[in-house]
Amino acid sequence: MLRPRRSFATPRAHALAARGVAAFALTGTLVTGVLAAGPAAATPPIDLADELTDAAGVLGVAEERAVEDALDRLADETPYQLFVVFVDDFDDLDAVTWAHETASMSGLGRDDLLLAVAVEAREYRVSAHDDLALTDAQLDEVEAERIEPQLRDDDWGGAAIAAADGYRAAATTSTSPWPFLLTVVVGPLVVGLLLWAAHRRRVARRAAAVGDIGPAGLTLEELEQRVGASLVAVDEAVRASEQELGFAQAQFGTEATMTFDDVIAKAKSTLTQAFALRRTVDDMDRDAARERREALVEVLRLCDEVDDALDAQKEAFDALRDLHARAPETLAELERRATELEQRLPAARATLATLAATYPPAALTSVQGNADAAQAVLSQARASVAQGQAALDTDRAKAVALARSAEDAVVRAGSLLAAVHGAGDE
Repeated sequence: MLRPRRSFATPRAHALAARGVAAFALTGTLVTGVLAAGPAAATPPIDLADELTDAAGVLGVAEERAVEDALDRLADETPYQLFVVFVDDFDDLDAVTWAHETASMSGLGRDDLLLAVAVEAREYRVSAHDDLALTDAQLDEVEAERIEPQLRDDDWGGAAIAAADGYRAAATTSTSPWPFLLTVVVGPLVVGLLLWAAHRRRVARRAAAVGDIGPAGLTLEELEQRVGASLVAVDEAVRASEQELGFAQAQFGTEATMTFDDVIAKAKSTLTQAFALRRTVDDMDRDAARERREALVEVLRLCDEVDDALDAQKEAFDALRDLHARAPETLAELERRATELEQRLPAARATLATLAATYPPAALTSVQGNADAAQAVLSQARASVAQGQAALDTDRAKAVALARSAEDAVVRAGSLLAAVHGAGDE
């Protein structure tokens, strides 16, 4: 649930002659001043498709790029993502309600923040999740010391940049738990996964901003623009995923992360193909509109293929992370499961003896040695569990690898014994 930021007392107001309206108060709401000539355009709550939405048209191209760079720095260097929206007016809603509904419609999560600014109505609101790791004091300081001074001066881009830089600074100070978690508790792999997840959310939202209309509904020029944006976004995603693979390899070794390595290698190959195809479009006759369109659509398909492949690895990464975090519990559970399977060995041997008295040896070839094989495999599992438990405090990566080995052995033993008990029916 999002917590709307509380109000603060205003020490003063600044008159702004350029717009002829009252300055932003520290409460984030309009308190006094001269109204602008003419009503502001009311904007209902928005489903944000990107980190920056300038529905009020107050940012120039250079300002937008500067704001986006600041938002990217925040997302790349911390677990947080800031969304900024400028509108004329909050549609007769109070700022808290407007910001809350916008955040909810946009699916913002625990580590997302929203800065909503009504430039004509002279209101703003910052919304953050109840479980956000930044403290109220840190959030208050960013508003009072960074955001509001810029808003009073109608420096809209400056306010967004100040907000992003302020939250980034707060996340990396000693008062925040983030650096401690980074270096002591969470570990390099989880840090990488968190940053990778934030990056993937950012890329997905950028793609969504241009992805609501299918290729068939775009002009050739618009299709070229979409292809360019998609190539950049997917290239960023591959680079980020490759970086996070490095975290995983450092934590678990190359063998445990071989599947991820293969996926990224294939993604890079597909992306190279997409870039090469895009270059061929530039060499085509400008009048060959159909051929150009078909090639561009194929580039989009290749980009989607890469994006889907990277997204598919998130579940596997999460499982690896969970195993790392729960290695002690996992090893204890595997030891318990191995004990249970060992207790089934006498029954399996009895079943084999009964079957041998009923059926010819040739009929039991596939299961005759299953009990002995299961016992051997379970011995291996127990050895891996013991070694893993011994390595927990000194080498968590080794403990995780041994847990995976023990789990494979336990699964194989279970399959061998199940085959014995099903042999009679077969």
